[in-house]
Amino acid sequence: MSSLHEHEIRAKEQMQRGDYGGAIRSLTEALAITAEDVTLYLSRGLAYYMRRDYDLAIEDLTAALLLEPQNLDALLTRGNAHLQAGHIDDALADYNEYINIAPATSETPYARRAAAFASMGQMDKAIADYGRAIQYADDDKGKLYYSRSTLRYNTGDFRGAIQDCTAAIDNKYQAPEVYSARGSAYAQLNLLQEAIVDYSSAIDLDKRDVMAFYNRGAVYYQLGDYENAIADFGIAIGLQPDDTTAYYARAIAYADAGNWRDSRRDLSTVIKMQPSNDAAYYRRGIAYRHRAKWDKALADFMKAVELEPRNPAYLCALGEMYILLDQYDDAIANLKRAVLAQDDPTSVLSSRILAGLALGYWLAERHDQVDRYWNMLLDREMRYADIDFIEAQFDWDTKMLESMRAMIDERETGE
Repeated sequence: MSSLHEHEIRAKEQMQRGDYGGAIRSLTEALAITAEDVTLYLSRGLAYYMRRDYDLAIEDLTAALLLEPQNLDALLTRGNAHLQAGHIDDALADYNEYINIAPATSETPYARRAAAFASMGQMDKAIADYGRAIQYADDDKGKLYYSRSTLRYNTGDFRGAIQDCTAAIDNKYQAPEVYSARGSAYAQLNLLQEAIVDYSSAIDLDKRDVMAFYNRGAVYYQLGDYENAIADFGIAIGLQPDDTTAYYARAIAYADAGNWRDSRRDLSTVIKMQPSNDAAYYRRGIAYRHRAKWDKALADFMKAVELEPRNPAYLCALGEMYILLDQYDDAIANLKRAVLAQDDPTSVLSSRILAGLALGYWLAERHDQVDRYWNMLLDREMRYADIDFIEAQFDWDTKMLESMRAMIDERETGE
């Protein structure tokens, strides 16, 4: 029969190589020899914790605390097990007890309590606890600063997040996620060049950081640098080809750069992977419309409306498509649905819908209704009587602009 010491030595070796099941068996055999050893319960509880058997870990750690109520390691590990098992109140109780016993000996209980508060949405308390953890930490302050920065970011304190990320870097935690986090905070403050520098630093540290490439591409897009945006979205796609996010973003960048063919191609990829993506159908419809493939554009706009029947942008696009196809009754019907669906009468989209209705009725020679929508439009902004202003405001095709010009000329001459 093996001695108690031999079981303990074997369990320690098994823990060191990650054989938690073996360690549990060895410690169970040791506990069969003596059931009054705090260290054995603590060690087996830790092995259960590492194996994610949180309920069994809690049982052993509770047994350890019955033998030694102020054992800080048992309190901390049981708190962690409760936290992982979703027993937040119990986790807080253990962390509080640790802090009551030894309030200034370690940063760990404060950092763990911060995580518990954050899981409850109590961000102010979590941020305060990270501050205490930083105060008591000897090493690894950088990670604590970074953890607090994520909470500050999530509460909208972007300047605080930047300060904490900078402190993390100054404390030798120069990981890619820190630079990316600071880059995102800079982007939220519209400090776009600073954001690009930080995302680039993250990429220098990890050439496979998909989110850093994607986020840098998004900032380039905001700056109107479509070439670099497209390049970064392309790298993100290469690193993670099954994620549609970068395909969709690149499609938008291609569209804004006037490359409708490649925009359509990326949107088709999105639709293949996500057949119910209404926005992709809508955007692809726009791409087809710009390439004068009106039947395909109509089909995509119809699909977008089918998937999202009350989206005013989709209904407006469908109505305008029917105008281009000289199907004025269908155009009017969908534009009237768009009027009812839109909830911001001050938006450019709302004005575009009214302009489309006025034009649709004029082309349908239903002049009794033209004045109603035309006057509503001019009441908002008299400059809509200028075709150049309309062209600048609306993404209208040449055919619609020519028809609107004729309508405006007719109304000005009274003919």
